[in-house]
Amino acid sequence: MRSLICFELKKIITRKSTWVSAVALYALLCVLMAANILQAVAYDNETGQRYSGLTAINYEKSIVKPHAGLLTPQLISEEITGYQQEAFATVSPQEVVDLSSAAAYDLMEELLPAAECARLQSPYYGYLLSPWAQNGSGAFQTAARMQLDGTDPSTFYEALQAKTLRQLDAGLDPSSAAPLTNAEYDFWKQKVEALPTPFEYGYAGGWQDLLNCLSFLVFGMLAICIGLTPVFCGEYAARTDAVLLATRYGRTRLIAAKVAASLLFATAYYLLYAATIAGIILACYGTDGAHLPIQVLVSTSPYNITVSQAVWLGMGVSYVMTLGFTGLTLLLSSRLRSQVAVFAIDACLLLITGFVGTSAKGLLLKLFSLFPINGLSVGVLVKNFLSYSAGPLLLEPATAIALTWLVAATAGFAAAALIFRRHQVA
Repeated sequence: MRSLICFELKKIITRKSTWVSAVALYALLCVLMAANILQAVAYDNETGQRYSGLTAINYEKSIVKPHAGLLTPQLISEEITGYQQEAFATVSPQEVVDLSSAAAYDLMEELLPAAECARLQSPYYGYLLSPWAQNGSGAFQTAARMQLDGTDPSTFYEALQAKTLRQLDAGLDPSSAAPLTNAEYDFWKQKVEALPTPFEYGYAGGWQDLLNCLSFLVFGMLAICIGLTPVFCGEYAARTDAVLLATRYGRTRLIAAKVAASLLFATAYYLLYAATIAGIILACYGTDGAHLPIQVLVSTSPYNITVSQAVWLGMGVSYVMTLGFTGLTLLLSSRLRSQVAVFAIDACLLLITGFVGTSAKGLLLKLFSLFPINGLSVGVLVKNFLSYSAGPLLLEPATAIALTWLVAATAGFAAAALIFRRHQVA
């Protein structure tokens, strides 16, 4: 059996279509990941200098790390109060609150020393003020509005929860992208209200970038589909099906070997892709902040997980998706005689669903979110209040996606084996 699996695996790897597509798509991934690092940009508000690449990454670390630590209500109150005292030492909040974001920024630069202005524009203060921020307003305006309204900065967690629940309330509107049922609303509300506080703040740039780059794994899935397309239908095209099926183990061990070899190829190539993406990003950004809550990256996330757990969750979901497409490709390969038709179906499900899904609503949005490009987005994995019902059971998107593609993989492998086994040679 082992020799059969090795033989089938060698057939997959040595096909010209496999190694050409595998090498080309892997090279494309490397180019994209290099561009992802080189295009990182940061601005030093004090000197006006623009940084890019690794210099930008190191600069971002340097302005975030000094503020790392537990965000207790007392600390938040002291920080925001100090921010307001510095920001409004030479200008009154009334002069700022009704300005546009750009005008408020210009006024801040005009009235405050460059070093102080740069410090007050740190993303740290933007995060602390985010629960009270309104659309289109910056930290300067938010702080002014809070001072005029007499808002207590120590109510950070209450304000953040209220902001999250307002977003959840919007899901009850029938005209929203994915309207919630009362059961779904209660499901997410319980999660939001159960989030542990206080949060720990710090730098997690590597995990954030890795989370944003999970959709690049789609290229690996595409290469795997190309490599596995001829597993069964290639035998039809070469007319070797008659010989294979007539051998002693042609309808038993040979089929199992083809499925096992396909699984090995898919797993190995997926791991290569995942290791390349994670390795390049974490080598450049560092692994700092792995233990920080996901709310450091997405403040209104309803999930009680860390940033690294969010990444591994996405990796796990993407691997199950890969297995699902492996099973689907083998099923199509066993049923269709045209390799082009098999690849076309795979490509549509991998790519077209991502383009269409961005404008979908309701059931279509939930359907398209099960596919890789949408399903591996930050919004679906850790941000949006998207849920799937299975009778009385409510599932989070990651769980629903994993179960869907696990069923697809199992059904695909079984159906492909059965179809090829019962294939009647013409």
